[in-house]
Amino acid sequence: MKYTIILAVLLLGCSNPEDPDPSGQNFYVSTLGDDSNDGSLSTPWKTIQYGANQMQAGMTLRILAGTYTERVQVSLDGSGSSQGIVLRSHGDGSVTISGSGITLPQDWGGLLDLTGSRNIIIQGISVRNVTGGDNAAGILVDGSSDITILACTTWNTVSSGIGVWDSDNVSIDSCDVGMACNGGEQECITIAGTNNFSVTYSAVHDGGGGVIGGEGIDAKDGSCNGVINNNRVWDLDRLGIYVDSWNKSTNTISIYNNLVYNCDGDGFSAAAESAGVLSNVQFYNNLAYNNTGNGLTVGAWGEPGVTHPIDGITIINNTFVGNGVSSWGCGISIENSEADNIVVRNNILSGNTTGQFNAEAYGTGFMADHNLIDGPSDFYGDDYVEGDPQFTSPGSSNYHIGSTSPAIDQGSSLLAPDTDMDGLSRPSGTGYDIGCFEYQQ
Repeated sequence: MKYTIILAVLLLGCSNPEDPDPSGQNFYVSTLGDDSNDGSLSTPWKTIQYGANQMQAGMTLRILAGTYTERVQVSLDGSGSSQGIVLRSHGDGSVTISGSGITLPQDWGGLLDLTGSRNIIIQGISVRNVTGGDNAAGILVDGSSDITILACTTWNTVSSGIGVWDSDNVSIDSCDVGMACNGGEQECITIAGTNNFSVTYSAVHDGGGGVIGGEGIDAKDGSCNGVINNNRVWDLDRLGIYVDSWNKSTNTISIYNNLVYNCDGDGFSAAAESAGVLSNVQFYNNLAYNNTGNGLTVGAWGEPGVTHPIDGITIINNTFVGNGVSSWGCGISIENSEADNIVVRNNILSGNTTGQFNAEAYGTGFMADHNLIDGPSDFYGDDYVEGDPQFTSPGSSNYHIGSTSPAIDQGSSLLAPDTDMDGLSRPSGTGYDIGCFEYQQ
């Protein structure tokens, strides 16, 4: 599927960052090494697990290209150094941790498993072919803090490609997750019960057909103070990006500059499945197209017999186009009578299958204004614009607006982002444009 050149550059991110501290103490692992060696470049260790066990704060374990068939369990404290402890690929070749022939525990675990760790960077490592129980993950971060997963790849994992649970200060950046939740539970990238997190510039694709999961990126179950931005999600068996409180207060999460397409479900969703309050969630500058569900849903689904409380969701300057199948599919659907203080503003809703804007149930403080509606709609809101948004080249999935688009200068400045999905300034003309892209005059 094609997408615009500007957006492609935006989503590439930084895949080859500099060392956190090149002057730190370095040790090496090679498939041709020996764990009885001293770990130098000339006489490296053989297994990543042995090398990791030797690491202390300020040290870097550099892994030479090759396939390492082993489970790596890291429980280290790098807090005594500003750089922490780094486990990273070395040189230009690919470093793969393979689970072939290794079966993880039936209840819980990761092939690359960080449990109870502090101040650790994992960089440039591929994790593949993970088997085990329903929660066998590729990279698992559990009960840890100050963790960075940078430019890593996962492929063919029973559960999450990357799963983060009950942790603090976790960054997932420039990663690639494919064929995750291949027969198991959870989501391709899971953030659960975690405070201060970010998922940025990453690709999630080719869903594996999860039994009870398989969504692309999910922040849930008490996660707070996080951002999900500049990611690309496509070709999944479930929805693209999800925020769900489950049974814990989940709040202060910003989802912006993300592209979701060709997923079997919604592009974006927000819900409170089991009585936990979901609050202060922002969706802006996102683009969703060709998904079988809605572009974005504020839902009321979940556990029966409990409340589904939501308080404070803003949906501003997004573009939702061509979503849905023959029986259902809106640009935006608000379906929760317990959802208070919902704001829907400056969105382009175009060519979605059964309607553009559905507002069948909502609580107090609902506001909808300055949206562009292109096609049949059950709801319009205030100060709406009707008409063809005049996308630059929708056949090539280029949803920038043309020079005569009715979206130009017709948006509201209230709560509008200062930049658009390309990172260009708003407004460009006399007013704010509607949609995720600002026409540059």
